Amino acid sequence: MPTTRRPIARCPIPQITDEVLNLFRRACEIEHALGGIRNATLGLNPKDAPRRAEYQRISMQLHRALQLEVWDENILFVSDEGVPSWMSAERASGYLKVQRIRRMLRNALEAAEQPNPSVSEVERAQPSETTRAVTQGTSEWLVPHDRGSG
Repeated sequence: MPTTRRPIARCPIPQITDEVLNLFRRACEIEHALGGIRNATLGLNPKDAPRRAEYQRISMQLHRALQLEVWDENILFVSDEGVPSWMSAERASGYLKVQRIRRMLRNALEAAEQPNPSVSEVERAQPSETTRAVTQGTSEWLVPHDRGSG
């Protein structure tokens, strides 16, 4: 029997854009400057209030940019250690989803902060053997060009 299901309109895996990375980077900077997540959210020092307000605003922007649902955990409040022992199995799956996204953000930040490889490193990483390309149903064998001639 045919089905009338339609694919979901949004991307199932959140897109990590430059905007999302910049928001996450700024949130991590505020967290570090205030001495951790607890002080960034619950700090009692009145002179830190503008930073806490910015942290909460960034938190909301990240949640929307990553297309998380309202019932999903906050991306900034998820720890890297695993699911808390008090959490039910139903909530744990959502927690793990947000935890994976947080890891993706951390990895993307680390990759963005590392310098680009030099041209010689890229050339060494390219395969030197013959490569097969299939174009429009016909097979063509491509012989790599001689790197010594210019």
